[in-house]
Amino acid sequence: MGEKDVYSLWGPPADVRRQGEFTYLFFPNGCERTCGTADVVILQNGQVVDAVLRWPGHGYSGQSSSPAATPPHGPARPGGDTLTVKPSTP
Repeated sequence: MGEKDVYSLWGPPADVRRQGEFTYLFFPNGCERTCGTADVVILQNGQVVDAVLRWPGHGYSGQSSSPAATPPHGPARPGGDTLTVKPSTP
């Protein structure tokens, strides 16, 4: 299945990213905040090779590289979690 076939079936993606021989098509799924991602279709050299799907309305006949959805770990923290950057050591 090629990129135009995906568009014909699911409509236009919310975003498209290209990196070398890979194309990433991002489709809304209604649970981006709780799932952590939009549905993503990955193409290599113009052909579908993988998909990470959370919306039951989207299907993929291949073996997805995504594990089943997992619940969040631990209680939610007020204000959310934070990120840090460790300085590099020479």
